[in-house]
Amino acid sequence: MRNQKSKRKELFTVDLSRIEGNGDFKCPKCSTKISPDDMTEESFTILDTIMKKGQIDRIVLKCNACGIQINLTGFKLLTNSGW
Repeated sequence: MRNQKSKRKELFTVDLSRIEGNGDFKCPKCSTKISPDDMTEESFTILDTIMKKGQIDRIVLKCNACGIQINLTGFKLLTNSGW
């Protein structure tokens, strides 16, 4: 069965410290708006929250429109700013 190609999940990284505004961003693949204010998970699903030393290191999301996984990073800057 070596002729079968393994399906590779598409994975993108979005660094929140490089986003201006209130944290909204577009999916890197399909441009669906992803907003931290969307509590319905209509446009995305949270798959995992990775913690390091009691703080959020990254959050793994799935875009519900196209199915890619997105690693959200950049939380260190947010937690060190006093917010």
